[in-house]
Amino acid sequence: MDYEVGHIGVSDFDRRYWTLLVIICTNENSHFTKILLTHLKQAFEEAVLKFEVGLVDGGGAIHNALNEFMVSVRLCWAHVSRVPATRGAGKKGSKGSLARHLIKMKYTGAELGKILGAVFRLNYIPNSLSVFDEQTGELTNSDFTHALTLLKEQFPKVFEDEQICKTYFSGKPRCLGGRCAGLPGQPGSTQGCKKRGGIMKEHHKRIVQFLSGPEKENPLYFLAAVATDLMLMPSVSSFAMAPSQMKEHLCLLREINKYNLSSTRPILLDALYLRNY
Repeated sequence: MDYEVGHIGVSDFDRRYWTLLVIICTNENSHFTKILLTHLKQAFEEAVLKFEVGLVDGGGAIHNALNEFMVSVRLCWAHVSRVPATRGAGKKGSKGSLARHLIKMKYTGAELGKILGAVFRLNYIPNSLSVFDEQTGELTNSDFTHALTLLKEQFPKVFEDEQICKTYFSGKPRCLGGRCAGLPGQPGSTQGCKKRGGIMKEHHKRIVQFLSGPEKENPLYFLAAVATDLMLMPSVSSFAMAPSQMKEHLCLLREINKYNLSSTRPILLDALYLRNY
């Protein structure tokens, strides 16, 4: 029997992913996702914490499960901005790509580039301007709302597509993902989670390297791989509770200082991200 390992966790303000719960199952469907979320919700309640927003890669199973648990879904920016020719890259789903959706709408060349360029700028709207509404459970950002209105005026045909509006341009920052969809210091993609899963796989390979046949599929070896990963993780005392100034941010400021800011030359959009710190 083939087994799959699913895990869920949290990221600190240094964008490090910390595994909280792991499930070994036969299929990554909504049934097993609900089991994982049930235990996570229970753990949060025992710690007197709220489980309000889940950062996901677009997979249908986890989307549906989170909706049943009344948890808002925030899309992974890395998947939304995925290059269309890469693995999977459907217009919706865990390997989704906004660019591929637009290509299917017959946008090509310079026109496609203009639309994507305008959309990707939304990712750099400072989330320091975002406000969390406890009644609706949504993070609102007036700058994002105005930018989306201007985008609709500039590219009205894009907004005629019902699917693209529902998936990406609903008016909620979390449906597009990106930095403005979270709080300052929060990661906007599931790349840390994916990397953690890859590390677990490497541990599993080393554990079963001298085994063969069905013996490799023994779930106890998956547990051993997970335990090894948890044992090698940094101490929880190093969990970053607030955003930190990074060396590359200071280097970026030094580079920007060389430019004449009153000129019409484009400035690195990453500079806007510094406002979050």
